[in-house]
Amino acid sequence: MNLVELYEQQTPERQRLLDEVNFLAAHLRDDLILEQYYLTLSALTARLQALHPEIPCPTGCSKCCESYALPEVLASEWQLIQQALNALSSKKQSQIRTAVLASAEVLNSEGKLKSPRRTHKFFQCPLLIEGQCSVYAFRPFDCRITGYSFSTSGERPLPHFVPPGQAIPYTCSPEQQRMLTELENQSRPLEYVFMPQREPLWEALKQIEPSDQPPALLLKYLLNWANT
Repeated sequence: MNLVELYEQQTPERQRLLDEVNFLAAHLRDDLILEQYYLTLSALTARLQALHPEIPCPTGCSKCCESYALPEVLASEWQLIQQALNALSSKKQSQIRTAVLASAEVLNSEGKLKSPRRTHKFFQCPLLIEGQCSVYAFRPFDCRITGYSFSTSGERPLPHFVPPGQAIPYTCSPEQQRMLTELENQSRPLEYVFMPQREPLWEALKQIEPSDQPPALLLKYLLNWANT
């Protein structure tokens, strides 16, 4: 059965959501500013959540912040995060500084990881306070797409049965396993075809970045902030 036949079998509401996902993913362009890009990305993920209500990313879930939580960010993303940090109460700032300084040992003198990302299974984001992101409204790209995209970059360790280079769900390990099992069993393939790829979305975001600075680990930026 081809994609057109699968599409025609969907209810009008699901067809509408699929159409909107396709439209929004195609309009994450390099002529947007960062805030516009984030708004479009939020609209995209909202529709993907409606298509995939079984994806367990409810309010209060912080699994993706508690494991391999070492995203890279662009300079413009960090500026928004820094503004949010500076607006927090002195108590929260102190909590974050303590967590950042305690985590700094994973970085070398250049602000890069001393060991591969796959070795940091238990690394928790220093911005997570009592199970909640302290700068949630200004969270960076990778935090926004987790759960609702696929990736070929191997950002998170691959399940052992996935061939190298195959697109995998960009999400927490239990969700990875569940979604890949569904794909192996050809369960709801159409919806997964419409799940966007992380890499093209990331490339569009990099084109928006006004500076020439390459992306850097969020933890590196946080360490500089904590030491000021």
